Amino acid sequence: MATDDGDVALLPAEYELTTVVAARESDAATDGPAVAAAVLAGGGFVVLDLALDDALLAEGYARDVVRDVQDARKAAGLDVADRIRLALDVPARWLAAVEEHRDLVARETLAVDVQVTPVEDDERAVRVERASAGEVDA
Repeated sequence: MATDDGDVALLPAEYELTTVVAARESDAATDGPAVAAAVLAGGGFVVLDLALDDALLAEGYARDVVRDVQDARKAAGLDVADRIRLALDVPARWLAAVEEHRDLVARETLAVDVQVTPVEDDERAVRVERASAGEVDA
């Protein structure tokens, strides 16, 4: 520690090292902190930006759709390798998110066809059926 009379060595019991992350203006607009920090045992530290932007929210919604489709496949008794035809009803406010990530949804669920219909309520609906051999080969 520096004083007017020079440096003074502190004993370990006389100080505590802590990591403090300053709040940002964006933190007040969210339900929680937009940043998290941790000190690693090896001496380093990690700072994570927890803010969710529109792109992350859209991808998260699309991944939730994938999970719902996989649940619907299982409920329909389809094999994990079966190609499917997929029909989705999504709330109109999430239509752009699903359209933006249509290829991800199709790839992750083995869908040869994805039909997306916007609905006015907040309920998402998923319908799956096994694709015909002709659709799989196309």
